[in-house]
Amino acid sequence: MERVKVKADLYWASTDRVNDNSSKYQVDLCNLSDAAVKALESMGLEVKTKDSAPQMGSFITCKSKLPIKSYMDDGQQLTGFPPKDDGTPSPQSVKIGNGSTGVALVGFYDWTYKNKSGVSPSLNKLVVTNLIKYEDGVEDIVTLMDDDEEEIL
Repeated sequence: MERVKVKADLYWASTDRVNDNSSKYQVDLCNLSDAAVKALESMGLEVKTKDSAPQMGSFITCKSKLPIKSYMDDGQQLTGFPPKDDGTPSPQSVKIGNGSTGVALVGFYDWTYKNKSGVSPSLNKLVVTNLIKYEDGVEDIVTLMDDDEEEIL
């Protein structure tokens, strides 16, 4: 199997900004079905789970050296636009929030680095079927703290 289409919940999408931990663009494809896990593992990919993040279920992390293009199911491009001259994301880009859902076309590639080798997922296409926009949330926190009507527990 060269590639497979999987339905997934999207977490930690760094599609237009390099992830601080990996120094790459990346997105976690989460809550994969048993059939998706089996297909991905048959390609030699490692599917992970985290006890510390049970909401993610079975997942893989797709990384890229380039911004990751994503689209809505109507074809509208969400991410992957050329960055501004200073390297920051294009103002056209939409930040994909945790819990968004989508369909991903996933392939794989073999790699060798120093004395190590392995197989990693390659995200060929990402279509977002239910977008939850990520907002930085500072204003929401301020509004919540200014709201004296309810007791904070």
